Amino acid sequence: MTVRSRCLALIAIVGLIAGSLRSQPAVSLVSLTMLLWIVWEWIWFSISTKRELAQLILERSVQNRTESTGVLWSERWVDVILSIRCASGLQGDRILRDVIPENLELSARNVATDVSISFSKIAFLAYWQRRFLAWTQIEEPHLFVNELQIRETTREASLRYSVRCRSAGEVVLPGVRITFQDPMRWFRLDRFVSHRQSFRVLPSYAIAGDSSPVSKRINALPQHGIHRLQQSGIGFELLELREYQPGDPPKSIAWKASARRDKLMSRQYESEIPIRLQLFVDGSVTARIGGYGQRLLDQMVHCAATLANNSISIGDAVGSFLFDESSFQRVPSAFGKRGLFQQLERLADFASNRVPSSFALNNPMLDAAYAVCSERYPEMLDLQVNPISLSFWSYWFGAASRKRVQLSGFLAERYGLSVEQRLTMQLDDKLFAKYVQRFLCETSMPWMSPVISIPELVSQPSAGRNRQLARALTYAASHAKDNEVFVVFVDLICNMSPLDELVTAIKLARSKHHRVALVCPSPTFQRSPTMSQMHVAHDNVFDVDGLRIAAEQIRIHDQADRLKRYFVMLGVPLSLSGEANAIGMVLSEISIARSGRTLAQGVPK
Repeated sequence: MTVRSRCLALIAIVGLIAGSLRSQPAVSLVSLTMLLWIVWEWIWFSISTKRELAQLILERSVQNRTESTGVLWSERWVDVILSIRCASGLQGDRILRDVIPENLELSARNVATDVSISFSKIAFLAYWQRRFLAWTQIEEPHLFVNELQIRETTREASLRYSVRCRSAGEVVLPGVRITFQDPMRWFRLDRFVSHRQSFRVLPSYAIAGDSSPVSKRINALPQHGIHRLQQSGIGFELLELREYQPGDPPKSIAWKASARRDKLMSRQYESEIPIRLQLFVDGSVTARIGGYGQRLLDQMVHCAATLANNSISIGDAVGSFLFDESSFQRVPSAFGKRGLFQQLERLADFASNRVPSSFALNNPMLDAAYAVCSERYPEMLDLQVNPISLSFWSYWFGAASRKRVQLSGFLAERYGLSVEQRLTMQLDDKLFAKYVQRFLCETSMPWMSPVISIPELVSQPSAGRNRQLARALTYAASHAKDNEVFVVFVDLICNMSPLDELVTAIKLARSKHHRVALVCPSPTFQRSPTMSQMHVAHDNVFDVDGLRIAAEQIRIHDQADRLKRYFVMLGVPLSLSGEANAIGMVLSEISIARSGRTLAQGVPK
């Protein structure tokens, strides 16, 4: 019952009691009639909602496909069509909303709906109820693009909208939330109908231009230990002259050389072996912090996908190493479109947020979990299903206690916990925060407040990540066949840590004549606020937030300058200035490795 029906029922009860005590049969009869009307509306509302829920059929089409699993691309708009059918007919005043996870962005375009109306036997009564609704001037709810309001009795309705994936990873469309209410707004019932569809979101990539090796190679010999990856075959550069052998094609005969030597000579041309590109992608905690599409990991995945597509399109082989604080995993090198999709799929799986380490419970985390639960599982918060066994004082004045008791029951039911664990969860903050964070991450909530404590995560040392990166570089250098290009995407600015192991691994790779390029995605460099901007005129007090932001920007600039100077001394290029410059720097390193030089210009040293 809504507040309106409760007030009306209270007035009817008071009128009935007052009419009986004061011997006023007219007042008692009107009050009794009003009560019977409310009871009849409630009975009819309960019967119609149960019948509709039992016969409801949902069908969602994403990019004209209705399968439960699929593949999408990040940063691309896709069309979603939701169809609802009911054999007995959906009554009027129903609001349906397709639940959208956090890593999807809704389009701002108008809602496109298609409703097939078929009037029922009580259309006349519904008409006068709507007239009364308009007479009372009850405001209609504001609808979003993923919501549909059914005003008339219908058997089928559809909703169409567009969404865009913010970042690579996984997207899960859980189902539809339906709000049942009568035309008089006396009763309201929220239910969630599960219709799960999961999609793997591949990272988008940019076209970096034509990077085919069209420049002529230098004639000078390369440095000792550097191979120019040559073998005889069909190419454009002359490799050697040899005596003609039966079976050689006639077009390979060098007639001038044959005339000078008085015997047939055949030309041998160079056939280039593709350059092998190895991508090292950082998936540590600091790289995953932030909203979807704004994480450092999203920048690294986009650059890695662009380089993989560029290299594979010209015939180079691409492999990758995905590492974090605990381990690293290797994706073998591959060629062709199949190899490209293999790399993109592994990057997409790696970009999905895992469950973070548990933190202390706070009220914003509790409110966020309760809001998600009330949106997707409203029936689990019903007092008849999930009762609250607290005292009268705690029930009316302890909102946090009521939410925690109901969430404990829901989490125990969801994860199959025992009664003892459920009771322990109501008292143990650490255990309760563990399952709350797990639930929020499973519902695609990003690593931001209140899911995690960002200052506590950033303060954690990253020595384990650098150790795993050093192990991956050492493994790649020891198993490499020729001079390869190692592109390392790692966050070295947000978290200060010793670089001894990483520098040792880079020196080992350089000693084996592999080229190493570092791409360090950084947060957006903001202009430091001036003293006049931080000054508060009314009380001559400096703004603490402004001072903190200025200090953080100064620290980031100093750390970036130190990193550039340090790695330039090692002969390793470092990019800190964005995606386009980082991709251009890596492409220049690939062209240098292909030519056999050690410098961007001139002859080898």
